[in-house]
Amino acid sequence: MRKCFELCKSGVKAMLEDGRKKVEEDPPKQSEQTSQQGAEVKQGVFSQKSADLRMRDLALQVEGFGRDAIGGLYGSVYHVTTLDDSGHGSLRQACKTVGPLWIIFDVSGIIVLSSAIRVTSYKTIDGRGQRVKLMGNGLQLRGCEHVIICNIEFQSGRGHDVDGIQLKPNTQHVWIDQCSLSDYDDGLIDITRQSTDVTVSRCYFFNHDKTMLIGADPKHVDDRCIRVTIHHCFFDGTRQRHPRLRFFHSAMFMRLDTTRKLLNITQRRQRTMIWQNQVTFALKVMCS
Repeated sequence: MRKCFELCKSGVKAMLEDGRKKVEEDPPKQSEQTSQQGAEVKQGVFSQKSADLRMRDLALQVEGFGRDAIGGLYGSVYHVTTLDDSGHGSLRQACKTVGPLWIIFDVSGIIVLSSAIRVTSYKTIDGRGQRVKLMGNGLQLRGCEHVIICNIEFQSGRGHDVDGIQLKPNTQHVWIDQCSLSDYDDGLIDITRQSTDVTVSRCYFFNHDKTMLIGADPKHVDDRCIRVTIHHCFFDGTRQRHPRLRFFHSAMFMRLDTTRKLLNITQRRQRTMIWQNQVTFALKVMCS
């Protein structure tokens, strides 16, 4: 039984590591033109056509309440060329630009943030093909819509109300995919104040206390509109809030938890939940 647990754990870890490190594969060589596009993607040089292929590939993977998120699908491609906190070619500059953008990285490394990056509507932050880590602070999605965050690492955020990814208020149509998050002073992902239609998928949460909050507090009854899907996520050694749920409609499936605390879900107030394949429950019973 313990062997079964270890196999599941190693499988999820491999899936997440694969998503962080792999470079986009060349598309099938049906023609010389298609081959050329694949080579451009592999080298990190994007023509508009190869970028379109990359966008469509990512968009087809979304499931759940965040399935309508389009991010920067119809915008230009923005290249992050520096690991500086701000300035030309920085992630902060891209996120505050008004209008749709598909943001890709020409560099790998650590971006140390002096303050949170405010992400505006219609943005895709696409870290595939590089390894990019945000430290010191995180991303704030406030009153925006249609945001996709993929393959970014978040670690060691410091300060009051500093979350890895913070959604409030009235943020909608968000997809967070294949990210790893750990060690923040507040939450790793907080979804509150009428933010809704969100999917969190294939993410790795570790080395943290208050992991994920859905719904602000019992006084905010308007949070009844919140709809969140969490699937194929791995909670590894986190202590609580897996997630903490107040007013919400939530669907969770294929959730692996190594904290040895039964389900680790705190439910408050009115909620509608769909549960499938909650690996936590089955494995804890088998291994206890």
